[in-house]
Amino acid sequence: MTDPAIRVLLVDDDQDDYHIVRDLLKLVEMARFELEWASTYERGLEAIRTSSYDVCLVDFRLGARNGLEFLDDLTAMGDHPEAIMLTGGGHRIVDVAASQAGAADYLVKSGLTHVLLERSIRYAMERGRLHNGG
Repeated sequence: MTDPAIRVLLVDDDQDDYHIVRDLLKLVEMARFELEWASTYERGLEAIRTSSYDVCLVDFRLGARNGLEFLDDLTAMGDHPEAIMLTGGGHRIVDVAASQAGAADYLVKSGLTHVLLERSIRYAMERGRLHNGG
């Protein structure tokens, strides 16, 4: 019997980034992923309200809003998947703010590899399991 697919939601307003993440996840040999894409802040929150995900990848720049605000709204929802912040540029201030807002990890897109992405997702899921007493 194969393990169930890991359900990942990507909240990012750039379709190219969706394709990059999708292609990176396809390279992972030790796990299967189901990737869904929400192209706006609002669609991301709605997707989390209506579906179940193992992890959420959130871009820092989301049009007029940002990933830190998204994390605040996510936390206010109560039961939610662990979130990993993605950013185009690595700034320590944003990194620390993302951690304080509840992000399980902070990844710079330019340095993203399938190995790094898979490990970050795995660690985020374990963090969620531990926080939920499981």
